[in-house]
Amino acid sequence: SNLDFVEQSILMMRGLVALGVDWDQVWADIKAQRRLGHPIASYIHAVQLDRNEFTLLLTPPADEGEDEDDRVDQAMIPVTIDIMMNAYQNIAAIHQGRKKVKAKLGKTQQAAETVIKGASRKADDDLKKFDRQQQVKLRRVRKRFWFEKFYWFISSENFLVLAGRDATQNEQLVKRYLGKDDLFVHADIHGAATCIVRNPAGTEVPPLTLQEAGTMTLCRSVAWDNKTVMSAWWVHASQVSKSAPTGEYLVTGGFMIRGKKNFLPPLRL
Repeated sequence: SNLDFVEQSILMMRGLVALGVDWDQVWADIKAQRRLGHPIASYIHAVQLDRNEFTLLLTPPADEGEDEDDRVDQAMIPVTIDIMMNAYQNIAAIHQGRKKVKAKLGKTQQAAETVIKGASRKADDDLKKFDRQQQVKLRRVRKRFWFEKFYWFISSENFLVLAGRDATQNEQLVKRYLGKDDLFVHADIHGAATCIVRNPAGTEVPPLTLQEAGTMTLCRSVAWDNKTVMSAWWVHASQVSKSAPTGEYLVTGGFMIRGKKNFLPPLRL
């Protein structure tokens, strides 16, 4: 066992030191005996006689529950032996040192886990704080224009084109926003949007803008789903009325058109 082997090694080293031989000569003699296969010298790895120590190659101590036979092929480890102590005292010191290392390692691992958990919590808190800051920064930075509540776009010639999202908005468009020089665009098909082309300058509205407004009207109708080729039409604001003929009634979002409708070229959606 390690205990007997260490005791024999200590006795041999004490004997060499007692001879009063120079320390370098002691090491030279040990190396010579190693070459000859001496059963103890072969396992002496180094000497530190100035500290009354030498290094011995030993089989690692078994862990609790470990079978001795399982450690036969294990690599030997260098262990520092104190000549002034006996084998039992040296082995006890080795085990005590091993326990201290394990305890220190356990504390280090526990401290590392605590640091990691703390860092994780801080990272989560920082992320939540960042999200809150981003939400504040991402608030709307401009006021919505009045026409953004409707469907809208700017035509190729920079005319504002509006369409109602429902019957109530159709009513608002005509009653509140249809100016005297604006144009009213619609189509004779179910679901067609009520559109107006805003023309505050009173200039002539180009054909391309009318075509784009007509496309918007038809895109909101069943013509889109049925892939029907249809023509939208336009009239002047003065031709649009909420006054129904005697005996008739106009629903919300419905209008009377008086006079000629100006049909646009058929559109394939």
